[in-house]
Formats: sequence, structure tokens, C-alpha cells
Amino acid sequence: MNTKSILSVFAVSALLLTQCGGGDDTANVSTEDTNKVVTTVKDTLPPSTVDGFSQFKFDMLLANLPSPLEIINDLNASKAEYNESLVTDKKKASSVSDHNKQAFFMGAYTVDMSYLIDYDKGTDALGYMTSVKKLSDDLGISKYYDKTFYDRFNGNLGKKDSLMNMVNSAITLTDKFCRSNDNLKTSTYIFTGSWLEGLYMATQVIKDQPRTEQNKAIYARVWQQRFHAKNLLDALETFKTDAGCKNLIPVIKDIQAICDKVQNETDLTQAQVAQVGEKVAKLRELMFGK
Repeated sequence: MNTKSILSVFAVSALLLTQCGGGDDTANVSTEDTNKVVTTVKDTLPPSTVDGFSQFKFDMLLANLPSPLEIINDLNASKAEYNESLVTDKKKASSVSDHNKQAFFMGAYTVDMSYLIDYDKGTDALGYMTSVKKLSDDLGISKYYDKTFYDRFNGNLGKKDSLMNMVNSAITLTDKFCRSNDNLKTSTYIFTGSWLEGLYMATQVIKDQPRTEQNKAIYARVWQQRFHAKNLLDALETFKTDAGCKNLIPVIKDIQAICDKVQNETDLTQAQVAQVGEKVAKLRELMFGK
């Protein structure tokens, strides 16, 4: 997949970045595949319960964190083979009723869906779209992943760039929900789920590989967590009393500590990548189950 296509879905993990808060209560977004469709969505969420400082911290998080989908681009560039074990089982979220955990799953599944699309597994991605649709129902944003969208996705399974563009458009619609400041906690957890899934993919691919010219970009992504984990922790701090955050924060601090020991990107060792990978796998199991 070309870089332009990957960048077109940058919003998957920064899905809360553009069109920050406030403004009009509708969002007009184009869905680009074989035709151009404009969808208008009315925001019906409850009033904000998050203070302005929390919103500021969240804005800073997104401004300083790259998209986990950039990792997928790096996996593609490194010639990493498709590995179905890297994606979270799409059936796992079906029995989840906790709102926060549903948000984690939605973030992870969006990355999984994009990974599958990138490796020409459009039919499998459609299965994840079904799971994302259910989660969007549970999170109160079902109109962003309606039957029309699903049918259009199904009709473009053989067109990788079209599918990526469709995902990007759906995420932009979701952005209105996430960036309204009405559901900042949900937004943070969706982002965290996508961050976790992207980092899991990166560490699992290279944990048994020494640094090479081909995989050095993935090594760099892992090393950059010395900065990115701190920003994520700052955002999660707002919700530190939540049960989910109590589990998240210590492990993310451990990940940051490992990477913090390495001052230069090129000094990150395979053993340290494996350490980070172990922490990420532990956290992923904690959040999504075995």
C-alpha cells in the first residue's frame, strides 16, 4: 500500500484530533470510493462533564502522538509477512458490556481492520467491520457505521485504497462524537486501544529480529514510546480512578521506563524490544483477554 493511502487513515488513532470541540452540531464528511457521498450526522450526546484542562491535555496527547497506522505502513515496508495472530479476535467484544472496555475494543479493531485491508484481507476486514458496527451501537454512534456504509464496504472488498478511504471517512464522522468534549473518556480509551494494538503488532514482529536496514523503522517506533507513553499517561491521568486506568497506567509506565533508558534511537536492543513486547502483550491480555 502506498504512503498516501496510509496517511489518509492517519486519523484512526488520532481520530479525535481534527475539528476540536465546539462549533456547529453537524459534521459534513465525504466518503470516497467509487462514488462520492456526503453524510450529515446530528450530535445527540449529553452535555460535557470534562473540564477545560483535561481537554487541553487530550489535545496535547493527540498533537504529539503519531498514528499507530504508521506502524502498519512500516510493517508493510519491512516486508513482514501477514500474521493473523496479530489481530484481536473479533468475537471477543461481543460479550463485553462495560462502556470503557467497549471503547478499548473499538480502537483495537479499527487498527486490526486496517491491518487486514493492507494485507488484502478485505473479507476478513468485513468481519471486523461487523464488530465495529456493534460497538458503535453500544457507544451511541451507530449512525456513523450504518447499513449503507456496511454495504458500500462490502461492495469494495477488492479495492484496497477505496476501503481505506471509507474507513477514513467513517472515522472522521466518529471524530464529531469523540471531539465534542462530551465523551472525552471514551475518546481517550478508543485512542488507547488503537495505540496498544499498533504497538503490539510492532513488537511481536521484531522481538525475535535483530535490527536491520529493513526493520529499523519499526525499531524506531518502539524507541519513540519514551516520549509517546508519557503523553498517553498524561491523558489517562484524568481518569486514574477508573478501574481500567488503574490497570493501564502501571504497565504503560513500565514501557516508558524501558525505552527511557535508551538515549539514542539506534541503541535500542532486540532484548529491550522483547521486554517492551512482553509488557504490551501482558496489557493487551489484561484488556482484551487471552
